[in-house]
Amino acid sequence: MRRLKLLMPLAVLLNPGLIPAGLAQGQLTIDASKQPSGLSLIHIYTFALQFPTKFSWELPRPKQTDADREAEFVKVCHENLLSLCDANRQMFKDGVALEHFAGASGVERAAFQAEAQAARQKFLINQASPTQLKHCLLYTSRCV
Repeated sequence: MRRLKLLMPLAVLLNPGLIPAGLAQGQLTIDASKQPSGLSLIHIYTFALQFPTKFSWELPRPKQTDADREAEFVKVCHENLLSLCDANRQMFKDGVALEHFAGASGVERAAFQAEAQAARQKFLINQASPTQLKHCLLYTSRCV
């Protein structure tokens, strides 16, 4: 069951209807499975809507490692034909829009295409079904 974190001042915690599942650094975690039958997430949500400046909803985010961030950066660059240079890497960390990234050079584009072709070849050899192989053969025979 997912937990929702309700960020609120401690004065609001005096509501006896809520059963907190965890409290740390001013954050109240409410587990919906442990609430009384008369109190549902809809009631909590309605209460939060009445005081929009006092509450904010937040789902726990998974921890992202440096390797995950690097893999995501490489994937974004390959998909959008962007350079893998350090400037783009820094802009990716800073959350800059992709339109400001430097495009891939001719050498990088050729490398991207070679990697994609090798991955496709590996897929066709190891994982493709006979139907997929047939479609690939028909497609490549039309293009040649």
